[in-house]
Amino acid sequence: MAPRIGPSGGHGKNAVSELGGAYVMLNARLIGADGSSDFPVGDDFRKVHLLINPKESGGAAASATTYKLSELQADSGKIIYTEFRAPINRSADSTEDIKLVVEF
Repeated sequence: MAPRIGPSGGHGKNAVSELGGAYVMLNARLIGADGSSDFPVGDDFRKVHLLINPKESGGAAASATTYKLSELQADSGKIIYTEFRAPINRSADSTEDIKLVVEF
């Protein structure tokens, strides 16, 4: 039996070449009025951003799933993807699925 030798740097060092993947799919579901006001109803949105490494207004790394603009430190993080869409009107009884397929 021949020995098995892992890739240089070990498994997981370069997942794109090791697994042959270059796309990732992200899905966010906005369900009606969520009780907070993070995603208000009675308004519309046209732009979706994917942001990495944002910070809370106190300077800590952001870790929650949703934030109001006032809860994030201005100009923190980096926008790595932007998508412009036709206006999506939100109402209290609607559900929006936002799906992004990003190539890296």
